[in-house]
Amino acid sequence: MCVDDFNNSSFTTQLVTKIIDNLQVTIENIHIRYEDKISHSDGRMFSVGVTLEGLSAVSADSDWIETFLTNPAAMIHKLVSLKRLVAYWNANDPTSYCGLDLDLFITNFRNMIISRSEDDDASMSYLLKPITGTGKIVLYKKFVEDQPKTSVNLSFDQWALVLDDQQYFDLVSLVNFMVLSTRAARVIKFFHYHFLTCLASRIKASKVCYGS
Repeated sequence: MCVDDFNNSSFTTQLVTKIIDNLQVTIENIHIRYEDKISHSDGRMFSVGVTLEGLSAVSADSDWIETFLTNPAAMIHKLVSLKRLVAYWNANDPTSYCGLDLDLFITNFRNMIISRSEDDDASMSYLLKPITGTGKIVLYKKFVEDQPKTSVNLSFDQWALVLDDQQYFDLVSLVNFMVLSTRAARVIKFFHYHFLTCLASRIKASKVCYGS
């Protein structure tokens, strides 16, 4: 390898390392929702969803101040911010978003993500109450005995899981429906196979009779 090739390789390695060290991640306005109208025999609907207003991870210095890393270091500090992570389960939910116009659909979904107080969330039944917090992550580039490869320190304003009687009843109904659906699918598959087998046997017998 000539000197120029070695220099180019070294420069490329340093560039890739710098990009990885300063890699930033930003996620905003995520809403995943499931609506169920078939688990209950009376057609009552419930909805389950997860919303996230924001999640970001940026590089920081040793004092946990956001910065751009220019010099190689034995460890990398990442500052993670979590904003309003929510899980909800609305029993007897009268509002369905299926079939809505796309613009109205997006507006309604975003309105369930935006920051607001718990008093404004009377229509939302939490499984996981809104979580906001920060995380401090230290990534060590070299393995050293008696030292973790990664150190994580998380701090949240609250962490509360809630499950009331109606939500539990919906969960049981959903599980029962899934079990019954799986059994029904197996029975249908068996009868379908049995029907095809009988049909094939009759066709074969007809051919034998016709040939004789």
